[in-house]
Amino acid sequence: MAPAGLPPSAAVGVHFALEPGAGNSSPVRSALLGAVLAVLTVVATLTFGSSLSTLLSHPALYGWTWDSVLDSSLGYGPVPPKAQKMLDHDPEVAAWTGVTFFTMQLDGVAAPVLFVDAPAAFSPPILSGHVLTAPDQIVVGAATLVELHKRVGDHVLVSYGTAAQSLSRSLLIVGTTTLPAIGISEGLHTSMGTGALVPNAAFPMLSEQGYPAQCNGPNMALVRFRKGVAPAAADASLRHIAAAANAEF
Repeated sequence: MAPAGLPPSAAVGVHFALEPGAGNSSPVRSALLGAVLAVLTVVATLTFGSSLSTLLSHPALYGWTWDSVLDSSLGYGPVPPKAQKMLDHDPEVAAWTGVTFFTMQLDGVAAPVLFVDAPAAFSPPILSGHVLTAPDQIVVGAATLVELHKRVGDHVLVSYGTAAQSLSRSLLIVGTTTLPAIGISEGLHTSMGTGALVPNAAFPMLSEQGYPAQCNGPNMALVRFRKGVAPAAADASLRHIAAAANAEF
């Protein structure tokens, strides 16, 4: 304090306040430390609250670019063709796209994957590159891309099954994405930076689930409603479609 130009009284006062005394205690220093921690806690809380509020008010930031979903059997069952046709012709629905859940190996690393049509009616937000447009492409979550030590433009070996009976294909990474937290109820599922989007046509034998023809389909339908549709009307419409889907089983 003295070299900084403070008068001796101020320098001595700060010294007495902050330096431990004979009893090795300094109440003022403890009080200052507590005040600093309190301010940091308040700032951290306000920052977290503001960030969370922004996240919740902009669903695309956590990968959600649709309004509602039809989920079959906690992600294990299919949305049958009858329900898909009803979605196609529902006046409340602007667009929808189906997703099927798998855990695949990306260069030997287990990762949750959403099988989708390429191109799809819409997709989770693309951070870099572009959406899927061909069966030999893949879009990867940002965190998974870092884990794989890959970049957009690289190839990654995507495989499914045991070593003895493995299906594998090299796919071109065409983009990165923010993925929603959706998937099967038990097991790996996508989250903001984790997972990948794979075209159904890349593994057609997997995208067909093996159910009877009248019950085959994706595990989930992601639904976008038309602008101006009342929430109650949209909810009633989806419940009607869900009832028809249940009847197919």
